[in-house]
Amino acid sequence: MRLAELRAKTDLNAAALARVQRPPGVFWGLLALAAFALLGIGFPLILMSLRPVPSGPFVRVSVLVAFGAGLGLVIWSIAYQVLQLRQGPAQGQ
Repeated sequence: MRLAELRAKTDLNAAALARVQRPPGVFWGLLALAAFALLGIGFPLILMSLRPVPSGPFVRVSVLVAFGAGLGLVIWSIAYQVLQLRQGPAQGQ
């Protein structure tokens, strides 16, 4: 009986360690940061490298919308992770 209890605890510890080592959602968080970098930094840099520099209202609005979309994606990703962490481990794990 004692050996079975120790093995069960060992399995439980191994599962908890696996969750800590590779938490769910990290890939999507990194993808959101990459999208923010492309939309919020890369897109304006590309526009500024063009000659003559486009400065019409459509260009200015598109830069703001791209930055806002990237920032919104990052904030959504962080909020989703916070909600997942507050719920605790899923049932059956």
